[in-house]
Amino acid sequence: MRFEAKIVVKKDNGISYSRILGMRGNRKRSSTSLSESKDAPEIKISAADATALRASLNTMARSLQVVDSVLKADFRKSVQNRKR
Repeated sequence: MRFEAKIVVKKDNGISYSRILGMRGNRKRSSTSLSESKDAPEIKISAADATALRASLNTMARSLQVVDSVLKADFRKSVQNRKR
């Protein structure tokens, strides 16, 4: 049995998700691919078992969390600069 998941992320203009999310490719028990349209990046994960799927999902979630944190920090900095 193959396990699969698809993650669709709201795209933020000016960001190349394919450069940031470098964790794609084939692993021993899973593979991850990223397709980036003009509307939303789509991450597809396919795994041999549930544990491998969960591990790949966690890796992608952490990467997306880093992107989100950086975007929020950059947004806060730009708001602070506007107030000055």
